[in-house]
Amino acid sequence: AGPIHNIGFFSGDSLEAIVETQEFSQDPYRIDINGITPISDAPSIFASVGNRDVLAQNVASTYGLESQMNQDGMCPVLENGRYVRAKLRIPAAQNWKFARGIIPDFMKAGKL
Repeated sequence: AGPIHNIGFFSGDSLEAIVETQEFSQDPYRIDINGITPISDAPSIFASVGNRDVLAQNVASTYGLESQMNQDGMCPVLENGRYVRAKLRIPAAQNWKFARGIIPDFMKAGKL
């Protein structure tokens, strides 16, 4: 059985997309996050920040409230944690081509 040489096309609205970053830290310090700037061409994006204080596999990240991207292209959030990650949500039916990551607005906070 050789190649079939078929071609297919997708049609209809795009589905909702969720993009989650890896965890990052400034060990041994905590991190204060003031905002997340998505690197994407999506017209509307929501962001939330997950955090946890230990790396144990049985401890999941706790996510704060979602924030919608403002006119400056940033999703304002106020979160604090030792190990943090960002989650971007692009709603369904939007026309977009890429979501490459984030630029976090953060600074070191106190030690644990």
